[in-house]
Amino acid sequence: MTSPEIDVSFVIPAKNEEQFIVQCIKSLQDCSDAGVTTEICVVDNGSTDGTVGLAHTLNARVIEHPNLSISALRNVGAMASTGKWIAFVDADVTVAPDWLENALREIRLPEVAAVGSSPDIPSGSNWVVRTWHLQVVSRPDYCEREWLASMNMLVRRDLFEQIGGFDETLTTCEDVDLGYRITRLYRIIYDKRIRATHHGEAQSLRQLFRKEAWRGSYNYRGLLRHGWRASEIPSLVQPLLTIGGFLCIFANFAVDLAGVTQAGILMLAAFPLAKTFQIIQKTGARHSFFALVIVWTIYSFARAWSAIVEFKYFLIKLIKPVLQAP
Repeated sequence: MTSPEIDVSFVIPAKNEEQFIVQCIKSLQDCSDAGVTTEICVVDNGSTDGTVGLAHTLNARVIEHPNLSISALRNVGAMASTGKWIAFVDADVTVAPDWLENALREIRLPEVAAVGSSPDIPSGSNWVVRTWHLQVVSRPDYCEREWLASMNMLVRRDLFEQIGGFDETLTTCEDVDLGYRITRLYRIIYDKRIRATHHGEAQSLRQLFRKEAWRGSYNYRGLLRHGWRASEIPSLVQPLLTIGGFLCIFANFAVDLAGVTQAGILMLAAFPLAKTFQIIQKTGARHSFFALVIVWTIYSFARAWSAIVEFKYFLIKLIKPVLQAP
């Protein structure tokens, strides 16, 4: 007896996710659409907790590949799966019961190659999570976008394979890069009806800094891979503006020049204030003004730090051949 053809393959990259993996897999098993067959592939990156055992208990297919990047894990899962469409869902995400129905409605359109949305946050989330999530609230319910977060995304297998999947040279920003390559050929649809909830958001300012410093660590290297996009200008300019602000303030200690400190403070404040007013204008959340300023200031500092790390990488890459020359 032959196995039925799979319509949708859920690919879940995971490492030490026993806190979330059960609710993630159960939510995927509970979402259904008439006549649609699914499979669940957990690609484990060397978990030392109960992640693998729990996934097996729930009858998910588990593929163990330790020491791979997140991009490579997703590619491994995609290659091992057989569905016509590939759904990438992070282990700390749960999906709504009507997820399949809403996602397939959009991706069945011939001009659409990928669909998804930014996940919601759990009820009872703290002020850091709620404030950070306002950027998601400010987005349209339905629109065309250049990229989607890979924690909640459905893509056409044929196109995914055609463009070579995720770029495994990128540790982060791999979903941005994938989206840019997809939109050269087809459309990407952002639809909030493709509902999911992210249970792993940063719970404190310290965690937010660490996450955003990591997420931004391949911003400029990603630019070299996929080319220039006008929509990337804010995220590329912001770290430079923040670094420039710090340099102005520190320079004033060495050379007492009128207005240098003020200029530095303005440079540091420019991006957080711009994002705060933009989000308030779209959401009306005036009561969150100070919280937004704080959160986006932390974001700015984190991305500036990751830019410094990247500049160090480029510098080493430039001078290494010189140092190794005979």
